Amino acid sequence: HRDCARCGLPMGGGEELTRKIFRSILTVGVAVLACSLLLVMGCFYSFYEGMQEHQLGDELRIAAAAVETNGSTYLEKIKSDRFRVTWIASDGTVLYDTQADAAQMENHLEREEVREALETGTGSSSRYSATLLQKTVYSASRLTDGTVLRLSASRATMGALLLGAFQPILLVVIVLLVLSSLLASRLAKRQRRQIDAQLAELRQKTDEFTQITAGMNEGLVLLDEKGAVLNINPAAQTLFGVTGACVGQDFLTVDREHSMSLALRTAMTDGHSEVRAERGGREYQFDLSR
Repeated sequence: HRDCARCGLPMGGGEELTRKIFRSILTVGVAVLACSLLLVMGCFYSFYEGMQEHQLGDELRIAAAAVETNGSTYLEKIKSDRFRVTWIASDGTVLYDTQADAAQMENHLEREEVREALETGTGSSSRYSATLLQKTVYSASRLTDGTVLRLSASRATMGALLLGAFQPILLVVIVLLVLSSLLASRLAKRQRRQIDAQLAELRQKTDEFTQITAGMNEGLVLLDEKGAVLNINPAAQTLFGVTGACVGQDFLTVDREHSMSLALRTAMTDGHSEVRAERGGREYQFDLSR
C-alpha cells in the first residue's frame, strides 16, 4: 500500500505481524532463560564444588589421624561409595587402596597431588574423564612416617548437570513457546488496531491535502528525500503532461531536463533553489524548497 510505505507503517497482514512479535518474544525469552540457567547452574555448581572439597578435606584429616594410629587395620574397615582411599609409600608404591588391588596399581610418585604432598605436606588436583562428564578430585596429606594418604571423590561436571536437567529445560521451553504465542497474538491485535487508526488518520489527512491542492492554480509537487513523487496536484500534472500514476516514482519520470535535476539537487543540499524553464511554449518560474 503506497500510504503505508510513505508513513513507515508495517506492511502486510496481521499474521506477519504476529510472527514478527512471536520471534522477538521467543528470542528474548530464550536468551533470558539461557542466561538465568547458566547463572543459577554456575552458582549452584560453585557452591557444590566448594562444599565437596571442604568435606573431602575433613574426611582426609580424620582418615590420616586414624591411619597414623592403626595403619592398614583402619583402612580395611572403611566401606564408602563416596570416597576412595589410597595409601602410598614415599617412593610412590601403592600400599593400600579401598577399591583396587594395590599390587596391581602403577607407581603414583608422579601424580600431582602425591608429589605436592611429599614436598609441602598437602596436595590436591582434579582430573576429567574421557567424556568430560565426570571429574575426580584428589586430596592428599603426608603422614609422619613419610607416606601419603590420598582421598578421591568423583562428581558430575557442569555438562552432566545440564544433561540431567534436559527434561525440565525442555518443559520450560515448551511453556515459553505457548506463552510467547499467546502474548504475540494479543500484542499483534493491539498493534493492528493502532496501525489501522494511524492509517485512517493518514488517509484523512491525505484526502484533505488533496482537496486543498486540487483547487490551486499553481502546480505543486511533493517529493520525499530520495526524490520520489509523494503528491502532484492537477495543475502540476497538466504542466508536466503526466497523470497521478507517477506518484511513488522518481521525479525523473516527470521531468528529465538537466536544469531541473540540478535545481532539485541544490534544493536538497541548500534548502532552496529556483529555475526558469519553458513548458508548452511558455516560460515558468519553479521554486524548489526542502
